[in-house]
Amino acid sequence: MRALDKAKLPWTETFIGGGVTAVVAAAEAGLGAAPLARRIAPPGLIDIGATYKLPKLGRSKVMLYSRVSDAAQLAALRTISAAFRKIVLAA
Repeated sequence: MRALDKAKLPWTETFIGGGVTAVVAAAEAGLGAAPLARRIAPPGLIDIGATYKLPKLGRSKVMLYSRVSDAAQLAALRTISAAFRKIVLAA
């Protein structure tokens, strides 16, 4: 929304979802456009950025919070976190 405002492009909020799955479903139903990374957009959606001269999406941050204190669970969580970081940084 900030990118659209900065580019002085008018927009209207038509859907507020509880996560990526809900937002994708709304976009697939034709309720509007959704700012999705190409790697998570399902095949049925198309990139309309160039057609409508939309601004590029900025980078986003993902934070993982946990109260895990068990050593084995903490090790597993660190492994998952490292794998996620590797995938995201490679994109």
